Parts: sequence; C-alpha cells; structure tokens
Amino acid sequence: MATIIGEVNSVPVSAAQLTATYFSPNPPSYEHALLASGGFGVAANITLATRIFNPFAITISRITGEVTGQVAATFFGVAIYTDSTDGSGAKLVDSGAMLSSANGFIASTITPVLLNPGMYLFAWNASNNTVTFRVLAAVVATLNLFNDGTAQVFTCANNSAGGVCPATLGALTAANASGLLLTKFQA
Repeated sequence: MATIIGEVNSVPVSAAQLTATYFSPNPPSYEHALLASGGFGVAANITLATRIFNPFAITISRITGEVTGQVAATFFGVAIYTDSTDGSGAKLVDSGAMLSSANGFIASTITPVLLNPGMYLFAWNASNNTVTFRVLAAVVATLNLFNDGTAQVFTCANNSAGGVCPATLGALTAANASGLLLTKFQA
C-alpha cells in the first residue's frame, strides 16, 4: 500500500486511490515528509486554486490555517467553489480575511455550510508574499503525478483583496510554483 495520506471513518486511504486532491476531516499529520513552512510562490493578492474531491457530506463551520512566519498587518483567506473548468463556479465556503500577523493556528468561524460529495475548487491567497504558512510542499509535482501529468494547481485571473477570496476565480492558468495551504475544515 502507498503512503497513507488521510482516512475516512478510520479507514486508510492511499495515494494510489486518488484522482484529485483528497479532502479530509482528519488531515495528515504535520510530521508528514511533504509538509513544510513556506509561501505560495506568487505575488501578494494572487488567488491560487486546486481541484479537490470530497467523498462524503460535511458541514463546515470553522476553518483553520497555521501561520509559521508572520508579517504585521497581513491577511490570508481560503474558499471552496463549485467545480468549473473556466473558474466561473460559485463560492460556497469562505473564511473571509484571517489575520496573519501572529504565528500559530488562525481560525475563522463561519455560518455552517453543507458540502455534498463531489468535486470542488479549493482556493487560497495572502495579502503579502513574504508571510509563510504550514503548506504541503512540492504540491505541483505531487498533484500532477496524481493526475497523469495534468496541471491541478492554478493561478486564478480574479485576484483576492486583503485576504478575501473573489466571488468567482476567473480563468484558471497552470501554476508552476506553489505551496498548498494546509487547512482544517471543521463542523
């Protein structure tokens, strides 16, 4: 069996079973070899996205990310959109702007949103390109490998503003460098 990267109801899920980024209420351990502290490899307020597969219904009411290298007066945000090939999907889940001027776990409580099983676009951004986060390193190569060489990390045409993700993502262009923000979604 390949390296276990998540679980559903305590059943291990291997990388070989994936066809897209795995969306899990029990994220992999922070000690996993691919986890690192890093930035997103793009300019401030650029929105990045990847496709994710949610295998079960989940209600999300809290979103948490980890800042590892704070920068004063900066923000970051994440959102989940309906899947679309052109980035026109509707924003379903939005953390809003989360302050990244202190190290540690930063959480946002939102109005509960039910996500049914299916494909979605997960987007993330930061208002400053020097702030760092707990990220899944080498994400472009890893996700492309899982998807037969098809780019799965994108730069979005619609920029964020002060950590707030745009209403729609706009045109999706393959991104060459990015760390995938490790994010915990909770009920």
